[in-house]
Amino acid sequence: MLNDLFSIPARMDANARAIYDRMRERMKALGLRWPSGLAKALNESPQRMNNWKTRGVPPAMHIRVATALGWSVDQLLGNEPTTDGAQWPFPGIPAERFRRLSPGEQMIVQGRMIDAIIKIEAENAAKSGPARRPRPPRSARG
Repeated sequence: MLNDLFSIPARMDANARAIYDRMRERMKALGLRWPSGLAKALNESPQRMNNWKTRGVPPAMHIRVATALGWSVDQLLGNEPTTDGAQWPFPGIPAERFRRLSPGEQMIVQGRMIDAIIKIEAENAAKSGPARRPRPPRSARG
């Protein structure tokens, strides 16, 4: 039982390192400098990014970091595959134009894109009419 207790930090360190490596590779894939690019986007110091290598990314930062990298939290944590190797999803917009933006500007573009998706989804839901409530089973109708 004591051996189990002492093995937990080793696994946490390995997981922290894996997250750190994913973040670093993502920055490289985006053509951004590590750690200064992410630090600037998060308004944090590059030293703090480097501290995350051993201490791990604080859970309170997961959403901000994932958003800055254009990922979900599950992608950041390695629970969901990333799309780094995927084809650029917007054929009418050259990927290089997006990559030339600063991390902060990229976050603005991503935020506006999310806002546009939410708006379109709401419009589509309004067009399809109100959702129908399921009927209760006959036994519950009385």
